[in-house]
Amino acid sequence: MSTLIGERRGPIDRVLVLSVSLGVVYVARQVVTPLWRAFIDPWFHSLPRNAHTVAGHVLVWTLPMAIYSGILLAFFIRTRRFQPLSLTRDIRRAITDALWAALVGVLTVMVVVKAMGVPFRFRVDGWALAANVVSNGYEELIGRALVFTAAWYALGSRVAAALLSGLVFALMHEQYPLPLRAVVAFGGFVWSWIYARTGNFLAPWLSHQLADMVIDVLL
Repeated sequence: MSTLIGERRGPIDRVLVLSVSLGVVYVARQVVTPLWRAFIDPWFHSLPRNAHTVAGHVLVWTLPMAIYSGILLAFFIRTRRFQPLSLTRDIRRAITDALWAALVGVLTVMVVVKAMGVPFRFRVDGWALAANVVSNGYEELIGRALVFTAAWYALGSRVAAALLSGLVFALMHEQYPLPLRAVVAFGGFVWSWIYARTGNFLAPWLSHQLADMVIDVLL
């Protein structure tokens, strides 16, 4: 069927795969992450600014969701429902798609931010840019490798799966105002699309990173 889906089984199995995937992401975000933060916050808030930024991206904000998503993803791969993750498949197309998707994402954010009246600035935070490599990998593992693939497996439609992945991705960014959350949903849709086109996890991960590198400098 695709470079992402393995052996697609009956309708009950498909419903269970999607339901369990969404449930695990929800519980990890709403239950496990607050417990983890309560445990780690005394140490986390004692860190100097640069270390605080890196620790937040790598160890605090998204790590529990990534761990739970990774365990479930590994189960689906082992049971042959999903194909193994690849960072090398169709590498030229993966890089090309990552570049154009990042450009589309940056331009969309700039248009929306301008319409909101938010001023642009120029500030380079190397620590945040470096830590984003890890946290963006976490987010793509959750939103694309697990949620998008589970939705495509269950629904049989790449478009519907990409829309659902984008919606979940927007809900994960509740700290943003509604117009920017709509942009996040659009980004999730585009990154799902290029992941499906290439079958290469590098495509959405690299595109997400490139877009964030520009956006974080300007906003």
